[in-house]
Amino acid sequence: MPYTVSSNIISDMLSGAIQASFDPLAFVLSFLQNGSLRALAVGADEPVTDPVKIPTAIGQGVDYRFATWYGILAPVKTPKPVLRTLSDAIAAASRDGELQQKIKAQGIKPDIVALDAFDSYIDGDLTRLAPLAKGIAEKQ
Repeated sequence: MPYTVSSNIISDMLSGAIQASFDPLAFVLSFLQNGSLRALAVGADEPVTDPVKIPTAIGQGVDYRFATWYGILAPVKTPKPVLRTLSDAIAAASRDGELQQKIKAQGIKPDIVALDAFDSYIDGDLTRLAPLAKGIAEKQ
């Protein structure tokens, strides 16, 4: 049965029940820093350099690219002016230096995708991952 909670994956890795997993860096950072877990690679286009150093999977000869992203979503029928107000407020907050440092300390690279481009960004990920999702669904 697939894992549904990252804490269960981490627990099983720490106990030796499983040997490897891809998890968001923010979830495992403290275990990497205290030496309980070892990072082999990230699925991002660029290696992680801070607060820990982790090479890319592609750089290690593994054809794997997938990076966790975080976004704020709203119901589909939310009026455009409301979406614009929320987007502008989130963008303004994201420029706060203290907030950026807290985000970076978790191993997350702060990046803003403009409101008008966010749907396309999500659609691109869905299109790229559709064959993988189909393969998983067929096996169940």
